[in-house]
Amino acid sequence: MVVLRENDDERSAESTFVREVVQRAEAKLAQLQVRKKHIHSRMQALRYLVTHAEANYGRAAESPFVNTDTVQKDVSTSIERNRLQRQSQLRRACRIALMETDQPQSCAQIYERIQKRGSMSFGLNDDALHVLSVQLRAMATNSEVVCCVINGETRWQWKRE
Repeated sequence: MVVLRENDDERSAESTFVREVVQRAEAKLAQLQVRKKHIHSRMQALRYLVTHAEANYGRAAESPFVNTDTVQKDVSTSIERNRLQRQSQLRRACRIALMETDQPQSCAQIYERIQKRGSMSFGLNDDALHVLSVQLRAMATNSEVVCCVINGETRWQWKRE
């Protein structure tokens, strides 16, 4: 009987230890989630500032210490270059996703293909399906893809020659 009590004491000590570890892990997870949310909101604010940098630098024109023409030109060029590069990357990812299949695909299906291939990563704040649909409409305007509606859903297909 004494042996059983010692085993029971050990089990109870182990279960107490396990509970404490789980509680600490849950507390740490909660802290990390709060931190993630904070970082996410900071990133959102920074994205807003970057995309609206032209307007912000335009307001700095009154400052005698800043050569706003040079700064605005550099920022505008950099932002435009990034935008064009991202747009080109998205267009290429869409082309690849559509070339992989002969069937018309919805934006969601194209998004899944792009994610699966790793052709492009979408920002946390981007509405990926909206961004894709805008790009696909532009590609349709340029006659790169064909747009059709099947069962009330817009679908896209690579234009085969």
